Amino acid sequence: MIDPGALDALRLAFKALEYGAALLAAGTALFLAAHGAAMGEGGRSAARRLGVIAALAGVSFVGLRFAAEALWLAGGDVALAVDPMLLGAIGGSAFGVAALVRAGGLALLAIALLSARRLPAALAALAICASFALVGHSLREPRPLLASLVALHIASAAYWIGAFAPLRGAALRRPNAEAAALAAAFGRNALVAVPALVAAGAALLVLLGGSFGAALATEWGRALALKLAFVSALLALGAANKRRLTPALARGEAGAARALRRSVEAEMALALFVVVATAVATTSAAPE
Repeated sequence: MIDPGALDALRLAFKALEYGAALLAAGTALFLAAHGAAMGEGGRSAARRLGVIAALAGVSFVGLRFAAEALWLAGGDVALAVDPMLLGAIGGSAFGVAALVRAGGLALLAIALLSARRLPAALAALAICASFALVGHSLREPRPLLASLVALHIASAAYWIGAFAPLRGAALRRPNAEAAALAAAFGRNALVAVPALVAAGAALLVLLGGSFGAALATEWGRALALKLAFVSALLALGAANKRRLTPALARGEAGAARALRRSVEAEMALALFVVVATAVATTSAAPE
């Protein structure tokens, strides 16, 4: 038997790791699809390697989370957790279907990136993002609208997370023309992605809670609102930094590349916090 407290910790850890790996893999593919032509071969190769590693890690974490869920449902009894009937029931549930789609999308994404095929990789990334709409919030009515909002929210977040490593890598190389071009292109797209991310999250808050006020009266609504406020502030800071640093990079100002690296590294750390907070919130609280 496995201690219930240890099982809860495992479930949460594997969920956070799965979310992080899936978002990084999907986001890397989306960033390559949007900006691969503006990146040097070194930058594209590094991004593809990162995407493959994240995708393979994501597949592993999906499997570990599935095993942790089976153990949790079996009350920590390892023998019962491998019972075919229990595993079949989990596999046929919304969680099981979402896990299968996510793992399949991650595997296809890894194959597409290994063969340097950006469009198939981007399509696999969209399938990964859509897998988040197959379980949880979006199972309520109006289901098509909720599923679309969840997928849009996840895709926007993934694109943002996928930009970190390419931007930081470009800032490490000389000259900094590539970094300036990528930062400028990302800044333009962020003007669409950031409002989409926040607006989709806010719409989910209202639709699932009945109203903004009613949602804030629940633990789940407060957790989501806090995350949205944090993400809004973080993305606004990132957009402001890139608008300020991009012209400096284009002019070749001393210290501009170092400032971009530090800005991206700070955003990476904060994004990690948001992913963990999301995993905690979706595990411990849910709408009625």
